Amino acid sequence: MMGFAPFNPSYSAFEPFRRTPMHDLRWIRENPDAFDRGLLRRGLPARAEEVLAIDRQWRALETEAQESQATRNRLSREIGAAKSRGEPIDELIRSIDVRKEDRRAAGEPAQPAGARGA
Repeated sequence: MMGFAPFNPSYSAFEPFRRTPMHDLRWIRENPDAFDRGLLRRGLPARAEEVLAIDRQWRALETEAQESQATRNRLSREIGAAKSRGEPIDELIRSIDVRKEDRRAAGEPAQPAGARGA
């Protein structure tokens, strides 16, 4: 029976992970003062507020992206239902085109990286 090789932290594949410290954002949200104290003990500047500001921005953008995806999904379902009923879909397609133009005008990419379909 073959066993697994023991974990070897000196293995070169793990090198990038050892140089990039990871922090639990939930813990930082709940304990910003303790996070800052830990950094100060290591001679680093307090960064909890900066980290939390970036986290808030990311969460807002993530929510916006999810809402946009939900709208696209809803419009796609409506187009499919209208097609199956033999109804015209021109107005629904125009609403999708308007949304795409609005995203482009706002500086968003037409299709986020890794996204499937339109």
